[in-house]
Amino acid sequence: MKVTIPVSPKKVQFPTKTRAESLLQQIADSLKPLSERFTIPENRDGRAIAPETYQVDLSTPRNGELIAPWGFRLVVEEAQGKCSFHLNRPEAAPIDPRLHPDIHGPFERVFLTNTAQAGRIIKFLVYQSQAALLFNLRSEVDRDFTVKIENDGNGNPVYVGKAPKGAATSAAVWQVRKLSYDVNQSVTDVQFAGGSNAFDKIYDNRATFTYS
Repeated sequence: MKVTIPVSPKKVQFPTKTRAESLLQQIADSLKPLSERFTIPENRDGRAIAPETYQVDLSTPRNGELIAPWGFRLVVEEAQGKCSFHLNRPEAAPIDPRLHPDIHGPFERVFLTNTAQAGRIIKFLVYQSQAALLFNLRSEVDRDFTVKIENDGNGNPVYVGKAPKGAATSAAVWQVRKLSYDVNQSVTDVQFAGGSNAFDKIYDNRATFTYS
């Protein structure tokens, strides 16, 4: 009679990378094209959303100027001069793109401050995700705000109002946003009532405002 004795598989010890090897790998990864380094996000129907590319000429001085719309990730491709990003508000804390080339949001708008620097540019990508945007809007309910959302016939948010907790919709203390959609029900634009993110609008008048 043949007897088979089970043998435990022998453990193989793989050598771990040295610090020098790890640094070399990081350098090699940093030299790859962006398309290989980052995964392009997908929207709610599974279609990939390619990032928008922005290139700004730094020869013109700016002080908190709006340069890009909402997104959930900003990746700096080239920063030739000294400048600062401000997320959501022009008076927000400055972010040096040379020190922070990969910024995660979500954020509502991107502002830029720079001195005049002839021949210098900054080039960056903004990744937009509808899911991230809607999560951001609805998560504000859990903060110190009252949030009102009016949906369209497809269940997509169109008007989004935000105000201090307990504010009446008839009080001039609201920030009001309007979302636009394409035929695929994907967000194409997020605009503010009166072109301002100030908390000075009446939510009840949301349909009468000009949005930009």
